[in-house]
Amino acid sequence: MYHPMKALERKWNAHTPKFLHNGSKENIIFQLTLTALFLLGLYGKDWVQERSRKRQEALYRENYVTDLSDYASRR
Repeated sequence: MYHPMKALERKWNAHTPKFLHNGSKENIIFQLTLTALFLLGLYGKDWVQERSRKRQEALYRENYVTDLSDYASRR
């Protein structure tokens, strides 16, 4: 018996890349790659923010007096 939805699904599958088909080996590798890139992006963003924060703290320590004994020696 003819099923129009099966024909539509076959046609859709024929025109899409293999890595977009659910359950295929290529799809699993594609999803793992996207996950790895996402986690790498989060790690990179955190690294940049931490580096910026440390740089700002160093500038703050250089420019401002943090101890009264330092103030007395700068006169």
